[in-house]
Amino acid sequence: TFEREKNNFQLGGNMLIKDILEYNFDNDYKSIIKLSDDSEESIYNELNEYIITDNIEKNFLSVFDFIKSSKSGIWLSGHFGSGKSFFTKIVINLLKNKKIKGFNYKNLFLQSIKNKQLENLIENSQEYLVIDFDLSLYAGSNKCLKNILFDEFLKKIGYSSVDNLGW
Repeated sequence: TFEREKNNFQLGGNMLIKDILEYNFDNDYKSIIKLSDDSEESIYNELNEYIITDNIEKNFLSVFDFIKSSKSGIWLSGHFGSGKSFFTKIVINLLKNKKIKGFNYKNLFLQSIKNKQLENLIENSQEYLVIDFDLSLYAGSNKCLKNILFDEFLKKIGYSSVDNLGW
């Protein structure tokens, strides 16, 4: 049972929740994770703050098992604040596997998991060209989704958008 004492929640006796987590509660915590924020420092800090529960580990296992099967399209849904963006950002960074502070992102992530099946799926997954973008930037536009995706693909590989190509 939880007891409220001096603005801290306690787990029975004198143990505080902060005593069972390895986390510096004095750090600034970002309440909103932005997929577009891909600075090395931000990605590193977010990965260090990400707590991988058994349920989250199962979700990663489902996603990487799905990716391995070469199917396309994953729908992620949940309530506001449930961690969809954070989870998505971690998956995107695992697929990109770029270097963060001199380490491959996958290797940093793998230090946090216990599931050997998930570890094998991630270790053996290939790197992907991930086209991540904010669809809300196209709100009110007359562009159809296939043209938006093609535009974003062209930008990702260093070309101009379809509109500027005159197609």
